Amino acid sequence: MPRKMAICCPILIYWNTKCYISPKARIRINVLGGVKKHDIKIGMWGGSYGLRQGKTRFCVFDDSTVIFNGKACISKGSNVVVRQGATLSFGQDFFCNANCNILANKEISFGDSTLMGWNITVLDNDGHPIYWKGEVQETSLPVRIGEHCWIGSHATILKGVNIATGTIIPYGCTIHKSNDIPECIFNNKPLKTDIIWKDH
Repeated sequence: MPRKMAICCPILIYWNTKCYISPKARIRINVLGGVKKHDIKIGMWGGSYGLRQGKTRFCVFDDSTVIFNGKACISKGSNVVVRQGATLSFGQDFFCNANCNILANKEISFGDSTLMGWNITVLDNDGHPIYWKGEVQETSLPVRIGEHCWIGSHATILKGVNIATGTIIPYGCTIHKSNDIPECIFNNKPLKTDIIWKDH
């Protein structure tokens, strides 16, 4: 786009980001979320504690859709890949720290005010077909994360997982079960309920 348009664009992509957006892909920005110039940042922020970051990648392939419903920050070293026909949706005030992987084959959605630590992986697929008794199993299932969730660093969230509003995922957990109990600490089962967390 022309420079005059680009400097007013809601999305600001850091110069060192490897970015591929297919001409057949769709990037949707919900202006009702009050998005202004450069409110959506990709590869800009360096992360907590001076973490060493790799190269940031933002790749959106044919017939896929990325939806921003408000302000969002995807930090340096993160790897966002939306495969053919998949949908990736970010709620208002989404933030992920450095070196996160968000890999969508089918559907991944984040509710408003989601906070992710560093080195987190969220993926909705197995990567390769799996056969059980000779029959191929479903390799991709949607991942849905509710509003105001805090996902601790080094966590992994796998296909088919739904996370309730206000959930805290502890550091280093691999989540393969869904949680329908809001405001709890969850590691494939509720560890403590009636938990409220605040961002400072």
